[in-house]
Amino acid sequence: MEKMPRGQYYQNRYSNDAQYSQQYGNPQQYSQQYGAQPQYTQNYYQPPITAESLPENLRPLSPWAYIGYGILMGIPLVGFICMLVFSFSSTGNVNRRNYARSVLYMMIIGVVLAIFAAILMAALGVNINNLRYN
Repeated sequence: MEKMPRGQYYQNRYSNDAQYSQQYGNPQQYSQQYGAQPQYTQNYYQPPITAESLPENLRPLSPWAYIGYGILMGIPLVGFICMLVFSFSSTGNVNRRNYARSVLYMMIIGVVLAIFAAILMAALGVNINNLRYN
C-alpha cells in the first residue's frame, strides 16, 4: 500500500457515502419525488421518576421495612409461613416478594448444606458424642 503525503486522501475515501446516495437518493431527490423532507423523531422531556409516581406494587421498600421483614421471617413458624405467602403471592409489592424469595432460597441452600455435612460426617464415622472436651 502506497503512503500518501500528509493532507491528501485516497480518492475512494467517501465511496460508502456515494454508494448510499446512489442507493437511497439524496434529500433533494426525495423532496421532489415525495413532496416533503423526511421527518425525524424528536426527544421530548420526561420528568424524573420518583417513588411517588410509581404504582404501589413497584415502590421501593425502605431500609426499615427490610429490617422489619427480616425480624418477622426470623420467627420460627410464623416467619416461615409469612415467607411462603410473600414468596408465592402474585399481588403486593414486587420488592417484598423478591426479598422473601431470596430468604427462602438462602434457607433452602442452608438445609441442603446441612444435609450434605451430616452425610459427610456419617461417611467419615464422626460421632458427635465423641467431640466433647472431657
